[in-house]
Amino acid sequence: MKLPNLTFLACAAILALSTNLCAQKKEFETSYNENFLNRSSFLKKEAPDVEVYDEKGNSFRIAQSRGKYTVVVFGCLT
Repeated sequence: MKLPNLTFLACAAILALSTNLCAQKKEFETSYNENFLNRSSFLKKEAPDVEVYDEKGNSFRIAQSRGKYTVVVFGCLT
């Protein structure tokens, strides 16, 4: 009786493992995104009108971006 080629068996095992990991990753991402959207109390809320700075250092008021999706990053960006 001839033994199967070990290289073939190793490749088959790696393929099966990677396919399973990809499915688990997709399931995790979907679950994470659903949980984030359900928990975040700041999404789709109106921000208070404050003065902020853009990436070039120019100041503007948040009210200027009303009606648009806006991301505000807090902290030092340098």
